[in-house]
Amino acid sequence: MLQSYEKKFLELASKKEYWKQNPADFMKEMLNLDLPIHQKKMLKAIVKYNRVSIVSSNSIGKSLLLSAIAVWFFFCYIESNPMNNTIVVFTAPNFAQVKRNVYDKVKHHISVADRKLLSMFTPEEVELIKQRYGNDALTMFGKISEDKNRAEVKFDNLSYIAGVSSDGENKVVGQHGVNVLMIYDEAQGILDSVYSDFRGIAKGGKIVKEIMIGNSTIPESKGNFGRFYNSFQEGTNFHNIKISCFDTHTFKELGITLDDYTCKEDDENYWRNKLDRHASKFHNKKISYYDYKKTDDLAKWEELAKESIAPWSYFLINPISVYDELVECGHNINSYEFLTRCRAEFPLGVSHSLIPLNWIQTSIQNYSEEHCWIKGDIVMGVDVGGGSGADDSAIAVRDGNKVIYCKKFNLEIFELIDKITEVYHEYNVDRIQIESDGIGKDKYILLQKANLPVVGIQSGGGAGLQDDTFLFDKKANDDIKRKFNRKRDELWYNFRQALNPIRLQIDGKLPILLPDDDDLKKELPAITFDDTGKFKIIPKDDLRKILKGSPNKADSVIFAFAECGEAFSTKYKFGAYNISSGINRNDI
Repeated sequence: MLQSYEKKFLELASKKEYWKQNPADFMKEMLNLDLPIHQKKMLKAIVKYNRVSIVSSNSIGKSLLLSAIAVWFFFCYIESNPMNNTIVVFTAPNFAQVKRNVYDKVKHHISVADRKLLSMFTPEEVELIKQRYGNDALTMFGKISEDKNRAEVKFDNLSYIAGVSSDGENKVVGQHGVNVLMIYDEAQGILDSVYSDFRGIAKGGKIVKEIMIGNSTIPESKGNFGRFYNSFQEGTNFHNIKISCFDTHTFKELGITLDDYTCKEDDENYWRNKLDRHASKFHNKKISYYDYKKTDDLAKWEELAKESIAPWSYFLINPISVYDELVECGHNINSYEFLTRCRAEFPLGVSHSLIPLNWIQTSIQNYSEEHCWIKGDIVMGVDVGGGSGADDSAIAVRDGNKVIYCKKFNLEIFELIDKITEVYHEYNVDRIQIESDGIGKDKYILLQKANLPVVGIQSGGGAGLQDDTFLFDKKANDDIKRKFNRKRDELWYNFRQALNPIRLQIDGKLPILLPDDDDLKKELPAITFDDTGKFKIIPKDDLRKILKGSPNKADSVIFAFAECGEAFSTKYKFGAYNISSGINRNDI
């Protein structure tokens, strides 16, 4: 006849099969985790699909969840036959992230589970179990060993949970598993070569699951955005999940959407008004942001508001923190930071983007480094708006390879000419480069009449040399005309080449330095291209629809770095380097 504790062990074994399909219940019963709805959604997908890729906003509790997933999989899939080993490997870009984000939390979950397991038995049963099976029988994994330097919890020689940094600081054990779970945390920062290193562990396994999770800040160089980004493209074998801040409990419970941040404050749907109504109901008294603002006690309002959506509002992204992010981003819901931190969306134009995001990020990071700045000609680029003040115009000034001024203005024609003249004198500009066809033509003529050193750019015209300057190499100029659809396409491609961070290794010339400007970070990545025939970038009308506006600043920077018309002649040295039209297009 079975002892009572033996029956409990059998019940636990049968529960494992149930928990395999219901990890949220395992986490509630064994780890004391009552998960919010967005995390349960992630778990359901992980059970159903072997490959899951999750792009998320910041602060959705992913590290705690990933560590719980590691413990769930290991406990539920470990088998009595040691040859049917179970392996959980989690990785992140560096060992500090591995240790802090997942491993320490794995150890915490195991200790909680051990206490839960012990509480299932009476003191008498505990003594009988220890006498028969030893002191380790009432721990979740039996006898385990730890190696903090490797961030490893080891069940035996073949089965383990291991955290491994993808930067090579600690190495993964290169053995295969029968039941395998691979977790890639901060997946956007892991190189493709690292993913390849880990694939060998999962070869030939019976149960093999892969989870990639990260945010939508893009990553890799040379136009390759990496396995994580590619897992969200058409034809992927990964099941995709997007968890924005608006998918989390702290927003769902209040019914707050993105639109509620863009409507007027007196609208009943404005996010703060919804939060006040919810807080008033919770505290059974009137809670009003505006009342607390009058008494200069907004800290108290914030405390009461968060309390009304506790406990998750304390550690997950919440409506107040999202508003703070929005303010920081200049109230621009399409800014790079807000898209990636809150909306969990890949930045505009990242698919087939002409300029990789990390090139832009590298340029911005190097902006203040004196050794990266090679001073040269001071050149102004002007992008003319829709005329009569109906659309913004923009002015950029570069000194050699560095953009030292970039602003946009909504000005009438003569006000714009005055502003150009003012900036020209302030920065001691050598020449002004402006569009001389279309809506820019009259401004170009006025600048000529003002005796300013202006260079006309017919961006809608043909590629190659546009005036009657003597051609030193007619064949090279003809090649340019065959490669590019229009002058605008040629200019954008030349700019791309000059921004390339590997330019220093290629020809010893420093790349362009861009300021940390929200408009540029939004506009530049949105430029996509088509290379099926002649090289051409996205039509400007299509770009306006994507950006919900014109790429004014980006175009002014392009004009500042453009070389056309008179600038093709030997009269000008064109800054720190020559963005010549004789280009090599092998890297596209």
